[in-house]
Amino acid sequence: MRQIRQSDVEWSLKTFNSLRDGGRWAVPRSGLIFKRVGGKLELHDVMPWLHGMDKALEAGADIPGSPDELRRYQMDDFALIQSAFEMAGIEITDPRALLIERNITVEDLQKAIKQTEAQL
Repeated sequence: MRQIRQSDVEWSLKTFNSLRDGGRWAVPRSGLIFKRVGGKLELHDVMPWLHGMDKALEAGADIPGSPDELRRYQMDDFALIQSAFEMAGIEITDPRALLIERNITVEDLQKAIKQTEAQL
């Protein structure tokens, strides 16, 4: 993990203060989605790696090239974000254990996609 600078801590505080209670902040590339809950941020959701993302990578997109690489991005980003925000006095949690390894089937992902599309 890279060294956290004072500017990272200041940015973290500004980002947190820009969110209203219940507001969400999405992290590009790793697909982490945080939600402000009172005086802390909770990991609210994580983007899954979807079939076809490897083709976007081949086309030059700056995205993870495999499910394992996405998971590493997510774990690394969470640790870095947690350190920087906590240095700013803001607790970061994963209350639903979203970053715990799971065996998720394609059917599970397809069901989640359909549920998300129905909400749009």
